[in-house]
Amino acid sequence: MLDSQSAWIRVFLSIWLPDKVRDELSRRVEKLRQCGGRIGWVRPENLHLTLHFLGDQAPGRVDLLPGLMDSVTELAGPFDMQVRGVGYFGSPRRPRVIWAGIDPVPDVLLALQRAMSRTLAVADFIVEARPFHPHITLGRVRGGSVPSALTSEVISTTNGVFGEASVRRVSLMRSQLSRDGAVYTTLHRAPLKGAD
Repeated sequence: MLDSQSAWIRVFLSIWLPDKVRDELSRRVEKLRQCGGRIGWVRPENLHLTLHFLGDQAPGRVDLLPGLMDSVTELAGPFDMQVRGVGYFGSPRRPRVIWAGIDPVPDVLLALQRAMSRTLAVADFIVEARPFHPHITLGRVRGGSVPSALTSEVISTTNGVFGEASVRRVSLMRSQLSRDGAVYTTLHRAPLKGAD
């Protein structure tokens, strides 16, 4: 898949959102952006749900991931999830990340993430120990406190509904930083082939 002489590759496993949901989220981001603050907002085309962030990996290790992913998605079935609500990680005055949530969280999503964790761990990939909180990152605070107007706008959208996503695959993504933000490239798509 990749040139073994290449530098390290930053990768993550993700679920991508349909255009309609991304459009709704980008409209909400535009309202949040107008509140000010030093926030790095995610571009609409990059909005996704991360199952596992694996960080920088050697090309030979990245080559193992498609087979590992396929072994999990062979048994996991497709599902739907509702993108609903906006929140943040951190305190109201110093949030770190502003996100859109999945509500209710489908049991099958949690089972898929756990199965992927076990499979990755057996192959000696480091997986996060903290509990999985499925979300779509909308923006990252670049420092300092944020305007109270931004916090108020987030709170006002706690129950906002952005649409339903039909999840049919898990994607292996490469992330490369540029002056305009992260550039994502799809390295592999693993279809969910199990029973619904």
